[in-house]
Amino acid sequence: MKTYLFSDEELFHLKYIKDNSPIRIWFENICYVFEYGSFHFLLEIKLAEKINLSQSSKSKEEDTIQTQYAMKTQIIFKDEKFVAQSGSELLVENEEISEIEMVKTKLYFTEVREIKKNLFESESSQINPTEDLPTEINIKIEKVIMADVGIIVKFESKKILNLFINENEDDFQSTNLLYQEGNFYAELKSKYQFIALS
Repeated sequence: MKTYLFSDEELFHLKYIKDNSPIRIWFENICYVFEYGSFHFLLEIKLAEKINLSQSSKSKEEDTIQTQYAMKTQIIFKDEKFVAQSGSELLVENEEISEIEMVKTKLYFTEVREIKKNLFESESSQINPTEDLPTEINIKIEKVIMADVGIIVKFESKKILNLFINENEDDFQSTNLLYQEGNFYAELKSKYQFIALS
């Protein structure tokens, strides 16, 4: 199993955010912004790995309809003032952070099988990293990846922001619409592991 987890530097950035609450947190579809006066941090989505399990050697070298992607998040320090754009959405302002939890998931990708001429079958899904891979599927699992896919930010006011990738998407939009604000542990624990930042 390959792992794509937060680096030591990224964990340092997250600890800074936890210990020094930002002035504002913004949502910008492809990233979240933690705004401080003259600098800011970005939580953004990054391609962890391109997965091409095609049986064709030519297809393995280039993107095809069978190519899949594993996504992860990264936290980046920007030594410049953040300037909100017209599409920026303010999520919180002047709220004290009480806790940050890292969100991990286990992604798995099955072999590609031709079930009819030019008709292929494959599956990708995700589960909580503490769980075993499913055995009831009738297709071989070829690739397993564990990734940090975001964070949950809890505030002294009891507000909770879920800033993570939902369903291995390449943007935060689906998370924003479904689960961005509130306590969804019961609904999400089958797919994610939540680990408090110490």
